[in-house]
Amino acid sequence: MPVDALLKTMLDLNKDPTVEKLLKILSKKITNEAFADFLETERRTRSIVISGIEQGSDDMRPSERQTDLGNKHIDHHIQIKMKMENLLAFLLILSLLVTNL
Repeated sequence: MPVDALLKTMLDLNKDPTVEKLLKILSKKITNEAFADFLETERRTRSIVISGIEQGSDDMRPSERQTDLGNKHIDHHIQIKMKMENLLAFLLILSLLVTNL
């Protein structure tokens, strides 16, 4: 649910005038930049960091990130020999396990 819809729903369900004032103040303070920072923080908490692998640039498109990741030869860093698609599946499973801890 988008933030504006969530705030509208909260305002509609709210019966307390003090909470209504606070929600209106909060809605004015929530900016796109603050929300983008939150999303970036959330993305980083779900990332796996491999020592020795430099992070790709933030302005890369997803396809460029994938190519960049493939060119970094991650299998040498984690000492596992496998095809890239198997490695990505392994990393996806590992990330799901880590987020469920």
